Amino acid sequence: MDEIGERKDWWKICEMLRIAIGRRMKRKGKPNPSPFSSSLLLAYHSI
Repeated sequence: MDEIGERKDWWKICEMLRIAIGRRMKRKGKPNPSPFSSSLLLAYHSI
């Protein structure tokens, strides 16, 4: 697969995870994101 295709897939995965984490956070009512989601966002931005 080419680089652009890989990035699109990675973006889709990140978006799905972000939505899932957001829903979970809303349910728990936590104002701060978990270390897991923070590291995911950092990994995504470093690409």
